[in-house]
Amino acid sequence: MLRSWTIGRKLAGGFACVGLVAAMLGGLGYWGALQSDKHIREIAQVRLPSVENLLIIKQESNNIKAAIRTLLDAGLDPGLRKRQYETIAKSRERYQRAWDIYEPLPQTPEEAELWREFVPAWDRWRQENNRFLELSQILDSLDMGDPQELLAHEQKFRADHYMRESQVRSLLYMGENFQGGEDHASCAFGKWLAEFKTSNQEIKELLKKAEEPHRKFHEHLGQIKKLWSAGSVDEASSLLRREMAKAMEETFGVLDGLAATAQKALEMLHQMEHQGMVVTREAQLKANELLDKIIEINSQVASQETQESLSRGSFLKLFSLVALGLGVFLAAGLGLLITRSL
Repeated sequence: MLRSWTIGRKLAGGFACVGLVAAMLGGLGYWGALQSDKHIREIAQVRLPSVENLLIIKQESNNIKAAIRTLLDAGLDPGLRKRQYETIAKSRERYQRAWDIYEPLPQTPEEAELWREFVPAWDRWRQENNRFLELSQILDSLDMGDPQELLAHEQKFRADHYMRESQVRSLLYMGENFQGGEDHASCAFGKWLAEFKTSNQEIKELLKKAEEPHRKFHEHLGQIKKLWSAGSVDEASSLLRREMAKAMEETFGVLDGLAATAQKALEMLHQMEHQGMVVTREAQLKANELLDKIIEINSQVASQETQESLSRGSFLKLFSLVALGLGVFLAAGLGLLITRSL
């Protein structure tokens, strides 16, 4: 049949076949470029930014958790405590910026459903954080350092003065002499009074009330020792019962008030520990569980898009090689046909 064709018809048919192959290659190439562009946009403009900003949200939540745990140290230096509050504020700013970038991005149906669950879970975690910060700032306002340490000091001061009273009684009734005790500024309580600084008005007033009876306690102790040395045991015993015991009772009254204040602060510290280590932690775990699922979805979609793009690229390469071979075959056949015809 082809032998009956004219040369012009053969040329036209041959070029039409070559043109068809070229058109197929061009069309498929254009379609592949569109699909590649789609995959690239999905990965670069949606999935990678989504994963990046979701990871920022999670990282900043962990930074907040670390700052909260640091604030549980009631004896932490005030400057370091202030730094933790600043860390929390900055982390909230950073995760809010990441949130604002992620939220408008396209989401899969499953991802959108998880995000609807995540938002209230995150809000609850933030509210529990705020509750913790309120307790922490109240504790800061008490300005007494670690209440457990203050209670330990109070017990030691009480024991020291009981010991001095016992030494005085042993001196008067058993003749057992002892060294020291006359100087109120050199005992542990006296040194602590001189060094302890606070802005807490209640504690200031308590400690102010302790100064006079504490000084008298040690002065009376010194007077009793002198009277005993001079042989005035009855007068020394009377001074112990009337004045020294009264001064000790008044001093202990102040220590009782100090212990009560420290105990209230300790109870608040226990509330903080429960809030920070139990309530807040549980809320964060719930929010992070949902956040991890959203991150996983975006990672999977990005992986699928990448795999599809690679598979399509492999197909296009194979098709191009086949079409190229077909084009070469047609061109050679056309050349041979025309040559014989001529």
